[in-house]
Amino acid sequence: MKKQSLMVGLLPMYLLLGSTAANAQSVEEQLGYCAQIKNPLERLVCFDNLAAGKAVAYQGPAPTQADTAAASSAVAEFGREHVADTTDADNAPSRIAITVVRYSKDMRGLLQIETSDGQVWQQTSSEGFPFDPKANYFIERGALSAYYLGRTDLNARTRVRRIK
Repeated sequence: MKKQSLMVGLLPMYLLLGSTAANAQSVEEQLGYCAQIKNPLERLVCFDNLAAGKAVAYQGPAPTQADTAAASSAVAEFGREHVADTTDADNAPSRIAITVVRYSKDMRGLLQIETSDGQVWQQTSSEGFPFDPKANYFIERGALSAYYLGRTDLNARTRVRRIK
């Protein structure tokens, strides 16, 4: 009789502990589900409901390692469309010497030059640049995809962009 009363007394505790372990797994799955939500407001509401102890409308299993790896690789690739291949970047010169074949100035006084190899560059910065058709020029690569036209005999340069 004592064994039966002991079993009946312990049965609710076993059920309680079992449901707590199942609930903990459910919380982990619910956290994974909330993390999968794309809409920031809905994701925040999901986490708030989970923190408040409310049941989250859980739909499906937590993300697998393949899903998280795909998401992390997408994050790693963000913005790389402007990054050149490293093999090409090592071989690309940072400065080239040019020969000006033709030049002109537009209404705003900005310079437009054509080089001997057919490239056309236009001045984008508005500061004055001392242009002499007989001088030697170079175009160099700057930071953040900028290019500069400079003279070899002066310490002066101006920002340009290639238009052809």
